[in-house]
Amino acid sequence: MEFGKPLDEPADRERVYIDDDVEVEREWAQTGQLRIDESYTLRVYVEVYQRGNDQETCWNRWWEILAEIEQAAVLDITLAGVLNWGAKPGRARSQTFPWADGWLSQGTTSLECSGRIQAS
Repeated sequence: MEFGKPLDEPADRERVYIDDDVEVEREWAQTGQLRIDESYTLRVYVEVYQRGNDQETCWNRWWEILAEIEQAAVLDITLAGVLNWGAKPGRARSQTFPWADGWLSQGTTSLECSGRIQAS
């Protein structure tokens, strides 16, 4: 393992990852109808890399991307029809630190999702 500042800058300047669901809860909505109410949290990771000495711009861009994700979830709470109830943005956490020849802002947010599915 090597420690210290990385030698290479990231190939991509901005990245968004959606992780597996966590905190899954499922219960019968109507037993005779075989419907299940479910809720879960999708973790979303955001990274922004910018060359140079402008830490604040990198940090601000991270928050801009986060705002875009939250706005998309609010404007289409069904996530393009994937959910029949909806999603709402959760808490965000970020950090910014030196990376290669610039700054890296990275952090997480979450989408709290809920819906009803038909059991088979």
